[in-house]
Amino acid sequence: MTGSGTQADPYIPSTLTELRSVAGTENIYVKLTQDIDANDDPNYNTELNEYLRIHCILYSEEGHRYAIKNICVSSNYAIRCYYANITNVDFKNIIHRKISSETSIYCVSSQINNCRFTIDVQCSTYSQNSVYGNNYTYFKNCAFNFHYISSDTIGIGYTIDAYRTDGDGTSFENCNFVFENFALFGNNAGSDFSIMFHVALMNHCMILFDKPRIRIDDGGSKHLWFIYGILKSSYIAFHQPSCDIKYQIEFIISRDTTSSNNILAFNNSDIPSTKYIVSGSPFSVITLDQLKDQTYLRSIGFLP
Repeated sequence: MTGSGTQADPYIPSTLTELRSVAGTENIYVKLTQDIDANDDPNYNTELNEYLRIHCILYSEEGHRYAIKNICVSSNYAIRCYYANITNVDFKNIIHRKISSETSIYCVSSQINNCRFTIDVQCSTYSQNSVYGNNYTYFKNCAFNFHYISSDTIGIGYTIDAYRTDGDGTSFENCNFVFENFALFGNNAGSDFSIMFHVALMNHCMILFDKPRIRIDDGGSKHLWFIYGILKSSYIAFHQPSCDIKYQIEFIISRDTTSSNNILAFNNSDIPSTKYIVSGSPFSVITLDQLKDQTYLRSIGFLP
């Protein structure tokens, strides 16, 4: 590995071992000039027992976006960012094996720009937190794809627990989220379950649940809270959900009255109108075909 970690002379790792040896140090500069592939590292042996620490200024060579890829992590987190600044980096084909109620991406006081995260989550717990952030963490122009591999799970917790307390939370701007095969099961009579994006702000974000599994077994309505915070010019969509809903779901888009111009999209053939009610801040309920129709989206004011 070359470099000294300064802005003028950043570390340039070529293997996962080299990257891990420096990325956990605050305020140093690490530049990627190639993909970091765990499969090419002779010191990598099928999986890591400790999360990938990124406490530094990490970025790709100008004009590129390189990947850190093919890593299996058996730990409470897959990636931990602490006072980090990450720009133009892909985290690709990350497998996170979780055995307790922890988080795949954990961030504190970090700035994440133009990054991509592709993570397979192998989970055996009820709480499948995807992203946790606090103390003014900020994501901009990022994409997240979480694929869940789990057995039947009861009572899913936060999807994005971003610690919103009087603005001291995490913001997402121009970010896309895809949650594949997410399980939403509720079978305790009278209790709630939720996917919750607990954030300071989500602005111009796309949230897609692809082939989620939704099941409500026992009595009482279940609340599906989407946003606890401000949501603007964003949409939440369900694509081909597998539903077994014996009672009603209450869709709550946002409890913040300053939220505006948002969409909830799914087909009535997937979630019949008798199986849900809506509440919270104003939003439009449309079909998936309407969501693809830019002329229609302009007609309802979602697009300029």
